[in-house]
Amino acid sequence: MQVINVAVVSESKLETYDFTHTAILAAALQQQVTRDFSPLWNVYATVSAFEKLDHVPQGYWPIIIRDESDVRGAHQDRLNQPFAIVRTRDNDVPLSCSHELLEMLVDPYLNRLVTSLSLRVNSKGDHFPVEYLVEICDPCGGFQFGYPVNGLVLCDFVTPRYFDDTQFQCTRYSFTGAVTAPKQILPGGYLTWYDRSIDRFVMELPNNISQNLPAIAGDTTLREIIDSHTSRLLERSLPEKYQQDRKAVLETRKSMLHLATKAGELTALGLRRRIQELQ
Repeated sequence: MQVINVAVVSESKLETYDFTHTAILAAALQQQVTRDFSPLWNVYATVSAFEKLDHVPQGYWPIIIRDESDVRGAHQDRLNQPFAIVRTRDNDVPLSCSHELLEMLVDPYLNRLVTSLSLRVNSKGDHFPVEYLVEICDPCGGFQFGYPVNGLVLCDFVTPRYFDDTQFQCTRYSFTGAVTAPKQILPGGYLTWYDRSIDRFVMELPNNISQNLPAIAGDTTLREIIDSHTSRLLERSLPEKYQQDRKAVLETRKSMLHLATKAGELTALGLRRRIQELQ
């Protein structure tokens, strides 16, 4: 069994994302991978926190938390190895780290496609085969669909059955069950697929809204190209009420890493007292 090694490193100057909090975040991500993700996707990984990027051993795939960055999401280094950038200014850092981690594990080289019938019909009224980009968190990536792990809110994700053409009862389409049918897109989420008949990727949003993306050019990965367009299109498509609700929820979540730290301090206090009793 191959095990992928992932590093979580914070280069943020904010106290909220110092090494202590990064270690707590890495533990929650490890719990999600081991308990929730691996049994469904058959991909296994270790998730470790490191104080500095210089300390990350060779062969680890880093998730880097930064305050100021013009880029975010998944990328490849000069040796075509995956890494991800999460920005603190995007606020929901634990959910974003979870999102990038799970998608990196499923599609490390950022080009994975799966063939399934289209959501749209052609001129004859038929659904036709297209190739979906395997981004397992995007269909259910809205802030309201995260779920708690070790006191932090992490990202829901779809299962391999999500790309089926037929819906079956008692089938799990996302880990939390929020997605109830193949290729369903929840509010705040999206799905992208390649239509060879028009030589374009199509971004599909909730409520049957779709957008043809620009033609693919250059030698970057499919996910890097798609993400450069979809983030802007998604933000514009979300209603103002959604944005307001998200802001309110994120204000609450900002303190969750701090609360997780306090819980750890109480546990440590109890252990120290017990050690003293044993002595």
